[in-house]
Amino acid sequence: MKYALLLAALLTTSVFANEVVATSPDGKTKVWVSDQECKNEKILGQMPPMMRLHMYAARNETKGFLVSKKYDACWFILEGRAVLFYEDGDKGAIPLTDFKRE
Repeated sequence: MKYALLLAALLTTSVFANEVVATSPDGKTKVWVSDQECKNEKILGQMPPMMRLHMYAARNETKGFLVSKKYDACWFILEGRAVLFYEDGDKGAIPLTDFKRE
């Protein structure tokens, strides 16, 4: 519960008022999570119906040598982590403490 309160505090004080960001140690990947409902049907279609109610919008940007890639994602909180689901079926988890205001 304390992690949910931490993230809620970050989201309400964020520059964007509804997004916070986690950056990889090398600075090449950023993941933004939002308190907005996830509306990506491709991702939601992979989830059980009850889980869809708890999914929020997220996005990811990875900077390569010549090309940057952007991905939409959906996420939810589980055991102090933001658990992310991507359109291609990939998944990931980031500790909530890694998210900061940008």
